[in-house]
Amino acid sequence: MKGGFKMPIFILFIALSITSLGGVVDDYEKEISRLEKQCEEKMSKDYSTTGMVLATQEYYEELDKVLNKVYKELMATLDEEGKVDLRDSQREWIKFRDKEVAFAANLYSKKDGSIWRLSTPSIMTNLMENRIRELASYIGDQRDELF
Repeated sequence: MKGGFKMPIFILFIALSITSLGGVVDDYEKEISRLEKQCEEKMSKDYSTTGMVLATQEYYEELDKVLNKVYKELMATLDEEGKVDLRDSQREWIKFRDKEVAFAANLYSKKDGSIWRLSTPSIMTNLMENRIRELASYIGDQRDELF
């Protein structure tokens, strides 16, 4: 029966991960939604490409503030080893983010039409939203927010 109970443990892990999406994760999800709505409102007032790019850049800047907040909140829950690991992980994530954005900017700069200017800011905000969610879920896990 070697390895026979690995699948139930995996299923339990997935179930606990899904159910832990309450509390702090919900709070950050609401914050992302609020900021996204503000961005959409700005775009609806100025739906030119420039207006949309500016609104998306402002959204990114606000997400950066939220990311800093969730990062600090997670740091406060960790022991010294965890803090070092998170710091290293975040530095590597920033390198990844910057390389991903540079790749996208290069790729889309070769496309015709001004609407492609929105692609890079959109990728930036998606990366930021996902990182906020990741860090918030770690906080929830640290607090054992299962239900």
